[in-house]
Amino acid sequence: MSFSRYMDEEIEPYIEERARVMDIDGINARCYTADRQRASMLVVHGFSEGMYKYREIIFNFLKMGMGCTIFEFPGHGKSRGGMTDRIHTEDFQEYVDTIKKVSSMMQDEGPRFIFAHSMGGCAAALYLEENPSSPFEKAVLSSPMLKINTHGVGENAALRLSDIMVRYHRKDNFVFGQGVWEKTNDTFQSSAGADRGRFEENLSYRTSHPEYQKSGATWKWLNEGIKASRKARSNFGKIGIPVLLLRAEDDSYVDKDVFELLENPHLEIADIPLSRHECLNSSRETNDASYRLIRDFLLPPSGGSVD
Repeated sequence: MSFSRYMDEEIEPYIEERARVMDIDGINARCYTADRQRASMLVVHGFSEGMYKYREIIFNFLKMGMGCTIFEFPGHGKSRGGMTDRIHTEDFQEYVDTIKKVSSMMQDEGPRFIFAHSMGGCAAALYLEENPSSPFEKAVLSSPMLKINTHGVGENAALRLSDIMVRYHRKDNFVFGQGVWEKTNDTFQSSAGADRGRFEENLSYRTSHPEYQKSGATWKWLNEGIKASRKARSNFGKIGIPVLLLRAEDDSYVDKDVFELLENPHLEIADIPLSRHECLNSSRETNDASYRLIRDFLLPPSGGSVD
């Protein structure tokens, strides 16, 4: 069965039957109730993403008995704010505050966990650092944006350049080399996932939904992103709950070497072979192993299998 058919016939009907829309001040959010719920999971997406990329992830978490709450950051997808054709923020703290707001309204049957990817992983780390009494008992960070891969420019130089562009009224401009999303430029070879079927399904969805066609960052976003990632990694030791960090084998979006420098006795780093930046957008075999790893970290080994 092709992945698109699996999505249409298995995943989407299953999760839609268990979905409920949430009303959170202009933030697009939904919650999904597991049939035999053992825990609750907050799912936090990455840069320029939206709910659609997490349908399979939600499906698998529900099968584990974890109800899910997911939302879209301001300026992303169907949530309020931002620009029509690029990703922009005036203050990265807005992402952190959104996690805090949604977490206060999520369904909370059983222990609470948080799963956060890339930019969302940076925001989640900051949230956990700033809120030591948060309701979450464990966290899974997938390729967290703790240092942006600035592709040979160097973090200090990229920060100085973005400072200049912001100061001289270019903050809303696209970062050099980035621009308006075009389907022809969205290729499997340059994608963040390692499975072609999953890539093609996500591309098809994105093509037919203009609200998910933002891709490039502004100078102000880059400036805020670099400062936020620096703060998140320097304060990582303040996170007081167990953290499972998924590290992709091939990651061109974040600097994965910085993970080795993190100082936190609660941190466990798991290398995901045959994966790109989106660890859970890999082959079925790689994904199954990753989900077992996540399940065993969050729940007792007897917690059931991923279908």
